[in-house]
Amino acid sequence: MASELEKLSIYLGRGGVEVSERDVDAIVSVGREAEAWDLTDAIGERDPVKLARALRQLQSQEESAIRLVAMVESRVRDLMVMRTALDRNWIRARDLYAVEKILPPEADAMLGGLTKDPAD
Repeated sequence: MASELEKLSIYLGRGGVEVSERDVDAIVSVGREAEAWDLTDAIGERDPVKLARALRQLQSQEESAIRLVAMVESRVRDLMVMRTALDRNWIRARDLYAVEKILPPEADAMLGGLTKDPAD
């Protein structure tokens, strides 16, 4: 992290320059895990620009196509379960990234199979 901050500092030069997200994206090296999350987040957010950017980045790192397909499949499966839970009023959206559980007993088994708990 210290080396990434140093690279950013050199890139921006001296003075009280404000750091933008664009500056960080241009200079700071992103770990593989973060890029994997960028891919699945883009799918959930229905953001084709973010999705294309994440796929290009992962492809440039020679990421396995099978791994990418598995990540996408897992995310789509989770979204299908969440859609069913929303339609059956088992969960309620609080905002774009959070839901509130209103689970009847029969919903516990279905939601328990998700990669990520929808209430987190």
